[in-house]
Amino acid sequence: MNNLLENKTAVVTGGSRGIGKSIVESFSAQGAQVLTCARNSENIDLPAGVHWLQVDVGQSTEIDALAECALDVLGRVDILVNNAGIQIEKSVIDSTDEDWEQLMGVNARGVFLACRRFIPLMAQTGGGSIINIGSISGDHADPSMALYNASKAFVHGLTRS
Repeated sequence: MNNLLENKTAVVTGGSRGIGKSIVESFSAQGAQVLTCARNSENIDLPAGVHWLQVDVGQSTEIDALAECALDVLGRVDILVNNAGIQIEKSVIDSTDEDWEQLMGVNARGVFLACRRFIPLMAQTGGGSIINIGSISGDHADPSMALYNASKAFVHGLTRS
């Protein structure tokens, strides 16, 4: 694979599995220095040289810790990928307050907190790129995934702003 990201640094949230892990693997293979995070530390299997931190992206203090870790291990942040996300398949009527707090905390608040914290850091070194992982569910809702739909619509709106 080409070294398209040689001398670039990247922070990828939710990088321990699924889409996030594929992003981490691809960025690393293309020469980027990568820091990733996840809520849980079980079964973390990342490429050599990838830095990892356990983080709940819905907590501002933990996003602050992620930013500090990024500066410590990467020196700067060129790319931020807001990928962390969860899905709860329930209708509005079946969704609980706990479902709301959990899903919106990760999918919406996490993206907001990371953007708010990392944009100034990236600006200090001349800018960078932010990739927010949305979903078609943010535009075309499935009634059985009400909160997920709303969270991804938020991500789309925040990204456009």
